[in-house]
Formats: sequence, C-alpha cells, structure tokens
Amino acid sequence: MRRPTRTQTSRFRQLIARLEPTLQRAFLSAIADVHGNLDWQGLNQAIAAGNIDAAVSAIRIDQGAFLALWQAADAAYIAGATETVATLGISGVPASAGIRFDMTNPRAEAYLATASSRMVAEITEDSKQAVREAIQRGYTAGRGPRDIATDVAGRVVGGRRTGGIVGLDTGRAYRLDMVQQGMKTADGVKSLVIVHQDGTLGLRYKVNKATEKRILAAYRAGTAVSAQGQRMSVDQFRNALLKSRADTIAQLETSQAVMAGRREEWGQVLEKLGRSDADVEKRWQHGSGGTDPRPHHVAMNNKTVRGLDTPFVFNNGSLLRYAHDENAPISETARCTCDTTFRLLPDLAALR
Repeated sequence: MRRPTRTQTSRFRQLIARLEPTLQRAFLSAIADVHGNLDWQGLNQAIAAGNIDAAVSAIRIDQGAFLALWQAADAAYIAGATETVATLGISGVPASAGIRFDMTNPRAEAYLATASSRMVAEITEDSKQAVREAIQRGYTAGRGPRDIATDVAGRVVGGRRTGGIVGLDTGRAYRLDMVQQGMKTADGVKSLVIVHQDGTLGLRYKVNKATEKRILAAYRAGTAVSAQGQRMSVDQFRNALLKSRADTIAQLETSQAVMAGRREEWGQVLEKLGRSDADVEKRWQHGSGGTDPRPHHVAMNNKTVRGLDTPFVFNNGSLLRYAHDENAPISETARCTCDTTFRLLPDLAALR
C-alpha cells in the first residue's frame, strides 16, 4: 500500500502548490483595491473628531474587495474533490464504480455557501481591528490626525497610495508600528535593540535584513535612523509583512479547502458504494517541511485510523480528522505541510 500513499500525497501537494499563488495574488489585489478606494479626507476628519468607527469605515475594508479570493477558495475546494476522483483507482475504489464529484450534494452546497464567506469575514474583521488599534496607539502617543492617518493608510507615491497598515492583521500591524515609531529617536532605537549575554546585538522584532542593518547602525552611533532610512525601512518592512500575511492566508486556505474537498468526495464515494464511514482507513503523512516542525505531527507520521471522520489523537491533546482540518485551531494548521491519505478497505462481507 506504500505506492498509493506516495501517489496520493505527491498529487495533492502539487495541487496545493499550484493553487496557492492564485489565492496569494487575489489577497494582494484586494488590498491594492482597498488602498485605491479609501476615503482619505473622511479618514482625516474622523481621526480629528476622535471617531474611530468612522475612521475604519473610511478605509472601506469590506468583503466585496475580496471577491476574487472568495472565488479562488471555492475553486480549491472543487479541485480537491475532483482530484480525489482521479486517485480513486489507486485508493481501493473499483474503476467500474463510475464515481464523479456531485456539487449539488447538500454537504458540498453547504460548504460552498459558508466556508469562503467565513474566511473573508475573518480577514476583513482582523484588518479592521488592526486599524482601530493603530489609531488608538496614535492617540495614546499624542500624534496628530494627519500623522495617524498616514501611518494607517500610507502615502501617495507616483499617483498610487501605498504603505501603512492596511491589509495587515493586528500582530503584524503592531510590529510595524513599534519599529516605525522606534526608529524616530535615539531612545526609540535603543528600545528596539537587544544586547545578548555574549555582547552580540539583535532586534526585539524580526525585520528584513536591510532594516536590521539600519537600526543597528543607528544604535551604535547613538542616533535615530535617518529620515530617508526610516522611509525605506518602513516600506520594506511593511511589504515583507504584507507578503507574509498573503503567504499565510494562501497556504492555510488553499490546504483547508483542498482537504475539505477530499473529505467530501470520500463521503460521496461511500454513499455511492453503499459502504459505511468505518470502511475508510486514513494515514497521516508528515510533510517534512519547514525548519521548525510540530513534534506531535512528526510523531504521528504513518499512523492510521479507521473511519472517515475519526480523528487522529495527538500527544498534545489535539484532534484532527485530517491534515489542515478546517475545524482545528490555527496553531495546528498554519504553515503545516502534512498530508492525509485515504484508502477504501476491502468489503469483507462481500468476500464471504
């Protein structure tokens, strides 16, 4: 049974790798659309009036901007299901069964009606919350309305607005703000630098190499980062953070949609053949990806469970029906490269 396992795993890893860039581009395109359509005057007025809700509304981060991302995630679900059909012959399902993916199945329709809308709602809400928190930090620091608006929405360069924290989640927006404000003064630079016990220097926040060099050079000189260096560093760091978020969203949502499609197709297979959920064996395949794999995912490698929705029980207490289970906490799915293969067990009753 090793060959079917490898074939399933390689096919689905290739599928996910092919689909991820589409979701990443769709997310970045949505953020560019938000930047191009925000109400700059309304944002300034709302911040000056102390009306954070109105300021958030002026950014115009709504679900309509993410239509292409929504569609791409739905397409990944369908692709996961149809690719499953192509692997049934190596998964113990007789080719004579003539099984196809039925998009009108109530389960499939329910998934397509809710999953992508949930994803987009979570992305937009986290982006809005990042704006709220950034404005509040600006008030607390005593920055003026226009400075706060620029920190949030960026500035116009070459006829196009770019920069700011638009599109970032709360954690990434906070890191950008801390680095941006810290570079402005010598004391702020000191607050960004960590002196290790061996005398080597590091930064409190992980930034791109060019920004790290500028901050450490300013620290050694006892000065703030130059105005030009600040602008370059903020742009570079923000772009790196936005790409990081786009990559995370693309990996997570593509993998979850593809695996959900696989599970749905296996449900339809069992219904078509008149078999029970217990007639499926699942095998966990550790992905061997990344520099810091989850130890409990490594320990689960090649372990099997019987039952379509029977969970794998990990030694940290986590329960996942399959790799990238959309119902699992993000701590178990983000940046995960594992896979789960499915096999139809022999129909022992038919053999008697």
